[in-house]
Amino acid sequence: MSFIIDDTDIPEDDVILFSILYSCVTVVFAMAVLSKFLTNEFRFGFRSALSLAVLFLGEPLCQFFVKGPIGVVCFAVGCLLVYSILPASHLPVGNKAVLITGCDSGFGNALVAKLDSIGMQVFAGCLDKDGPGAVSLRHSCSDRVHLLQLDVTKDEDIQAAVSIVQAHVGSEGLWGLVSNAGVCYIGELEMISEWITRKVMDINLFGAIKVTKSFLPLMRPAKGRIIIVSSVLGGF
Repeated sequence: MSFIIDDTDIPEDDVILFSILYSCVTVVFAMAVLSKFLTNEFRFGFRSALSLAVLFLGEPLCQFFVKGPIGVVCFAVGCLLVYSILPASHLPVGNKAVLITGCDSGFGNALVAKLDSIGMQVFAGCLDKDGPGAVSLRHSCSDRVHLLQLDVTKDEDIQAAVSIVQAHVGSEGLWGLVSNAGVCYIGELEMISEWITRKVMDINLFGAIKVTKSFLPLMRPAKGRIIIVSSVLGGF
């Protein structure tokens, strides 16, 4: 089976023009989809496959069978519709504020930078707000990031953090709490001193409980989310 494309009724200059227009729409659509993928704003699935189908099949179908400016418009509208239904992996940012503990290094430090990059207001609790991790955040992040001195084992630090967050979020409340502060000591039980065991429990367990209870009143107005970061070592 073969198809014969009759384009004798379209001037050569118009054919070149429409080819350029199709190419421009294709490039813009491909860059928009790629940008969403690189920023983790959508995941591959049926609708993602549909975007590829529109890109690789929609253009030749419109160009050869619809032809002319109507074909370009149909292809552009199809790309716009598919782009609008691409599955998002996170909620709109809006004016959401998030508190993260344990931001001196590791997951907490990286999460502060990520949430700041998508426009959230972030309260970064650090064991030492003048330490290297806090300094790096201060230099690399926007003014949406507020560094807090927050040792989750100290009630005075927690209450001071509550006051600071409340002053900033007001009636909108705190949308997210990430209890990330934690320590890890590995060894045989009989070889680990009691003060180390108590330190681990005070930070990893009771610290998370204290912080959660203290910030719950601020989270209720925003119907906030609570995330407690743990470790596979808990399974052992």
